[in-house]
Amino acid sequence: MLVPTLEQISGPASEPVSLADAKTHLRVDSTAEDTLIEGLIAAARAACENHTGRQLMQAGWRLTLDWFPHAIEVPRPPLVSVDAVKYTGFDGSEQTLAASEYKVAASEYGEIWPAYSKTWPDIRAEIDAVRVEFTAGYADADSVPAPLKTGIKMLVAHWYEHRVAVSTNDLSEVPFAVKSMWNPYADPRGA
Repeated sequence: MLVPTLEQISGPASEPVSLADAKTHLRVDSTAEDTLIEGLIAAARAACENHTGRQLMQAGWRLTLDWFPHAIEVPRPPLVSVDAVKYTGFDGSEQTLAASEYKVAASEYGEIWPAYSKTWPDIRAEIDAVRVEFTAGYADADSVPAPLKTGIKMLVAHWYEHRVAVSTNDLSEVPFAVKSMWNPYADPRGA
């Protein structure tokens, strides 16, 4: 069975919601809780990414497969670039496929196909024999869709006000209003 694994190899350099924007949304003027709010922003961004299957700010990822499928579906849209397609050759050495050997579908939901008249190379039959390194995410915070950022700010506010894991007033995992903001952006291939 082809069970891909996904590993982040480099994180985003910034957040889609700035500390200043979050503090404005929270109506916080002091700097006393800036570290807490920054942590909440990062956690809310991660929750948004997990819920939607998207990568909000650009980051590097490695997709690992046991063999070459007909086409490789690249997760975490939007896809920016395929940086390398590597595989384990018959002799056990790591090989890097030349970019001329494959085509990347020009779409938000990336796919990698063998180039015209090409086929995937023969590989050693072993676990994790194919590795795809790619960059995904929006170009900058201004490019992230506003509903995703609004949902992040709403979740930051919820967590800021309710600093315990469960309250007697709200037992929801992610507040309904936040999910309604994020659901239209969920990757239809599954998060």
